[in-house]
Amino acid sequence: MKRFFTRLFRIIAISIPTILLLMFLIPVLFPGTVVEKVKQWANNSLDGEVDFSKVRLTFFDHFPSLTTTLHDVTLKGSAPFKKDTLVAADEISLGINLGALIFQGKINIDKIFVSDGLINLQVNEKGAANYNVYVSGKKAKAGTDSSS
Repeated sequence: MKRFFTRLFRIIAISIPTILLLMFLIPVLFPGTVVEKVKQWANNSLDGEVDFSKVRLTFFDHFPSLTTTLHDVTLKGSAPFKKDTLVAADEISLGINLGALIFQGKINIDKIFVSDGLINLQVNEKGAANYNVYVSGKKAKAGTDSSS
């Protein structure tokens, strides 16, 4: 029995520091991968121009999600409002489900946090709204298929 607890203690003593070390290293070693996936997702999924100055990755802002924070974010509206700003914020943080990212290769955004944001919603006389910027999965795939 004593041997079992000794092994269990060793496993725990090695596992916890390893997990903490990985929590520090993953954002440092792979920021380009996550940043590129976020940009790719934004360009494929939104019918509007997204712009931001820098991106920061961390586990510690909104633990346990991998938090991707976009700084100085602007999102332009969909047609016919492409020149008007829909959203502007100092920071928008996206809580990404790490399990889905690692094991399925998919970005699942669990949480969205906005700091110092401005939202400008508009609807014209024909009923077209500037906030209809999300492109459904079927339309996004069709758009990518036709462009290749």
